[in-house]
Amino acid sequence: MLVSDVRHYFDLPDGVSNSLVKLAQQQFDIVRAATTRPAGPTWATAIACTRRPGHSACPGFVVVVVAPGDSIRWTCPSCTDGGVISGWPDTIVALRTTITSPIADLVACELSVGALALIRRVPLREGSSERIVYGAARSGASRAPTRTPRQIGSPGVPRPQRPSANRPNWR
Repeated sequence: MLVSDVRHYFDLPDGVSNSLVKLAQQQFDIVRAATTRPAGPTWATAIACTRRPGHSACPGFVVVVVAPGDSIRWTCPSCTDGGVISGWPDTIVALRTTITSPIADLVACELSVGALALIRRVPLREGSSERIVYGAARSGASRAPTRTPRQIGSPGVPRPQRPSANRPNWR
């Protein structure tokens, strides 16, 4: 179990190992995902596990819960990797705002694995856009950003497309 304080990953010195940079990015992604929803319920994110058991990529996805005391508990159900992240409130990676829309108002849209990974690397300037991207939840064996009906028609948010025969069925 990895116990970390996300503030330790800010301002990393030049020349640090690539594995530390990847760990910091994973921790930032987990905090962003966990802070897009209200505290309390556990949910499966669309963040792929970065562990490599047996030198092959873990097929699992991170499950998060914001626990009492402002700690984020995360785990991968496939490889049982997990940890606790603290120090995230009042940082730039926390996307928490007052969340007023109930989960029932969220709709699913189709998005490929590669597209979601690429979108996460695009610098987003608006908090609501980041909340949509990092709030992506898995549905069965798929993943997709969830959005409220109001956000679907807003400018800058692509409309979901209907599934076609030549694309995997991501929901």
